[in-house]
Amino acid sequence: MKKLLYPICLLAMLTSVSCDKVKTALFPDFDLGLAEVDLTIPVITTTTAESEMGEHTVSLNLDSAIRANTKDEFNLDHVKSIKVKKVDLQLTNADQENNLANFEYAKVYIAAGAGNPVMVASYAIPDTYATSLSVEAESGELKDLLSNNQFTYSISGKARRTTSKTLDAHLLVTLRVE
Repeated sequence: MKKLLYPICLLAMLTSVSCDKVKTALFPDFDLGLAEVDLTIPVITTTTAESEMGEHTVSLNLDSAIRANTKDEFNLDHVKSIKVKKVDLQLTNADQENNLANFEYAKVYIAAGAGNPVMVASYAIPDTYATSLSVEAESGELKDLLSNNQFTYSISGKARRTTSKTLDAHLLVTLRVE
């Protein structure tokens, strides 16, 4: 009887481990638009130093988002990697004197809790009138950071020319979930 019990227990253990590995191997990679946010960029009065351009805290249950995108077949435990794929920034009230050309560059950060912000995108902005820009980003691994249910987006940048009014910005970060 003991000889029969040992192989059955071993088979049961291997089956459960193998099922998790198979499930992870079958995980369908997908893109996920993280919470879209609206930011107000304050009037920028200096061109000599980098300026804070706004921040916004959002709540998102990433596990629920993964379940929703996989018809409830997978959850955060099956995810190998989460990285930023793309960042889109649009100014909704730009004009000829106040637009993206006012800035040399912009950086987008994500932070969770009291942790240090992680830069997920950096834009070099040409000196031509523009109200939106999009950058394909290749961030570091963010799975642990985004496992929290609340995180903060922030933008900073250096002005090429000062601005004379606040600028309303719409930010969308797209993640690659694998």
